[in-house]
Amino acid sequence: MDSILLVLNKKFKTHHKMTSPFSYYYKRRMKEPINGIRSAVNENDIVKALQSYRILVRNCNKCHEDHDIDIEVRF
Repeated sequence: MDSILLVLNKKFKTHHKMTSPFSYYYKRRMKEPINGIRSAVNENDIVKALQSYRILVRNCNKCHEDHDIDIEVRF
């Protein structure tokens, strides 16, 4: 998932609206839920994985709102 997000950052021009480097937003809003997903997968805990994924999606959408990006990340 980490590498996919880095590819998205390079490919989609909307991410160029960010006021700080992508790494800042990654650490601030994405790292914890991604680690939660990773941990849940290792524990074979689907409920925990889905909870962490929902948090990740909400955090992505919050960032999109902050930067006036008219794209909604969906569950």
